[in-house]
Amino acid sequence: NAKTRHFAKINKYELKLKQSLDSMGQLGMTDAPPPREHPAEQRPPPSTPPPQHIPLSCPATLNTILNNATPPCPAPLSRPARKATDVIMKIEHDARDSAAMLDFDDSNRPSDDALRLLLDSVCRRIDSHQQSLERILNQTESVVIHKQRVIELLCNIQSKITQLGALIPPAPPAKEPVMIASEPCNLIIDVMTMVVKMAMATNLSQQTGGAETDPEYTDNQKVVLDQLPTSLYSIIKQFNFD
Repeated sequence: NAKTRHFAKINKYELKLKQSLDSMGQLGMTDAPPPREHPAEQRPPPSTPPPQHIPLSCPATLNTILNNATPPCPAPLSRPARKATDVIMKIEHDARDSAAMLDFDDSNRPSDDALRLLLDSVCRRIDSHQQSLERILNQTESVVIHKQRVIELLCNIQSKITQLGALIPPAPPAKEPVMIASEPCNLIIDVMTMVVKMAMATNLSQQTGGAETDPEYTDNQKVVLDQLPTSLYSIIKQFNFD
């Protein structure tokens, strides 16, 4: 009887333990310990994807760089636009050479005569370049922008020419020989002599013995008439003109 009661107690404890385990399984509880979490300072940093390569063959805007998008390449220029660009580049190169010729200080400043010739030469070149740019009518955006930039460069050079031109005195007037034609002068001298003779002959008698003759001048009038020039050569000789 004692042994029977002992086994009955063991069965009773096993039944209770089994019921307890079943109830713990229904509540989601397990005997395994919960996993340990890593502290925040020991967690590995999140991996970042490698940056994408953006081609630099074409100019890119800020938005395209941020969006990791390949920027569009500019459209190729047409043949007239390329020709206009070549002409503008040649004008710009020559204009920069002209500006370099005017870039000097007081220590290496040329003489007044040399500076006057230099400014005259550069001014003619700038005028020629401006006329060439006026004949470029291509309306491609890049051509128009390049053309406007060169026009501003030429205007700056013209301002430099004006500033340097104010530092030199004006050139003396050139002495040119005075050319006088002899035939018109001889005609004027003959007309003047004839007028003087007519004025002197107004009070003279023109008839002698009933016949019409030349007027007879007095001695004083003859002296005056003899002193009148007869040609341009006689005037030059009388006054010792070269």
